[in-house]
Amino acid sequence: MTRKEINKLDKIFREVINERDNGTCQYCGGPGNNVHHLIGRRNRSVRWYPDNLILLCSGCHTFRTNSFHQDPLETTAWFVANYPQRYAQVMDRKNKILKQTYEEVLDELNQM
Repeated sequence: MTRKEINKLDKIFREVINERDNGTCQYCGGPGNNVHHLIGRRNRSVRWYPDNLILLCSGCHTFRTNSFHQDPLETTAWFVANYPQRYAQVMDRKNKILKQTYEEVLDELNQM
């Protein structure tokens, strides 16, 4: 997959997650503007998997003491408590080796 295709997919999924989460930070309820990956972007099996993504505000994503990047264990526990089915699906999928093409990622998104 080319860098251009990766950037396009990232942009598409930012829009999809923003719409799914109604532009609202799923942690504090404020306006959301950052898409957080529960399992990091390096794992291509879940990089563009909507259940692995959550909309957060900048504070909850990065800057607050208990933000998703400052305290990943606490926020992962919060995610598990609030989205147990999504967490299970992400954990199941992350262990699968998926080498998807750009078109396959878009096809999977369209099937959801």
